[in-house]
Amino acid sequence: KFRSAFRLGFYTPVVTSIVAVAVVWQFLLQADFGLINTALGWFGIPGPNWLGDPNWSMPALIMMASWRNFGTSMIIFLAGLQAVPWVLHEAAAIDGANAWKRFRHITLPLLRPIILFVSVITMIGYLQFFEEPFVMTNGGPLDSTISMSMYTYKQFGFGNYGYAAALSYLIFVVIAVVLRSGMLRPGRAPVPITGKPFAGAPFVRYPVTPRPLTGFATQPILHPFMAFEGGGLHGNAYNSDVHVTGGPLGNDLTV
Repeated sequence: KFRSAFRLGFYTPVVTSIVAVAVVWQFLLQADFGLINTALGWFGIPGPNWLGDPNWSMPALIMMASWRNFGTSMIIFLAGLQAVPWVLHEAAAIDGANAWKRFRHITLPLLRPIILFVSVITMIGYLQFFEEPFVMTNGGPLDSTISMSMYTYKQFGFGNYGYAAALSYLIFVVIAVVLRSGMLRPGRAPVPITGKPFAGAPFVRYPVTPRPLTGFATQPILHPFMAFEGGGLHGNAYNSDVHVTGGPLGNDLTV
């Protein structure tokens, strides 16, 4: 009933100005009158100085950044879940698979490209981590919240232009390596799942064969990672073949 409202609530921080979000969280994380420490005080827990203690400043920024970017991952995973063919779940349920085995052997393998994509873009996003520490802590206390991007920015401010330019290229190379390693993982042969067959039916196996993307080396950054084709979500990084065998009619279903 409130599905759309929850989706809107989770995604609103993504489209909100990062400066506005950072300022609000700066007040929430205040040591003396911040809402978080006040809530902890209700349970007798002394709250730390989130932005003034070097041991807590970076975890506080990570918590804020994770909360803000959660909506992007939610939308991508939601699209991936909606693209999982329901006929595979029906076939597995007929063969006696419970909800956990259907999730483990059907949903999770088909979401593997989505998990890889979210992991890659999340890692790239945190390599570009700049606005949050710049607004909330300016790299302090004791340089405990300086990220690679912020360190590069400060080197430009100090007049070390050659050093800062080299750092910028280094960040670019690291991002390119992350993309390349994530999208050109070597393929693996199908491995049957061994174990006790489901009660009352032959055993069901769901092997997944990832295939490496070809031609990506010439386009390490701009190549589209995911594509919507034919009404379904397909990963360009690798194609997943899911086979359901040993059904009640002895037929094979391939997606």
